[in-house]
Amino acid sequence: MSEVDVTTDGGGPFGLGDLNGLRLDEILPHPAGCTHGLRFTAATIRVTCADLVADWDPDPGAD
Repeated sequence: MSEVDVTTDGGGPFGLGDLNGLRLDEILPHPAGCTHGLRFTAATIRVTCADLVADWDPDPGAD
């Protein structure tokens, strides 16, 4: 893991009770490997890591 960023919408602290409000969980490509974004009701956590490499397949149905 090279970076962790926690951003709340109102600038306040992110508490453990906020974990119940998960709205989006996505992994996206990044030059260092990938980012793992977790969007909660009032905050976002983004982890950048190199232990998983992600890339986009523009045509996943093509063989």
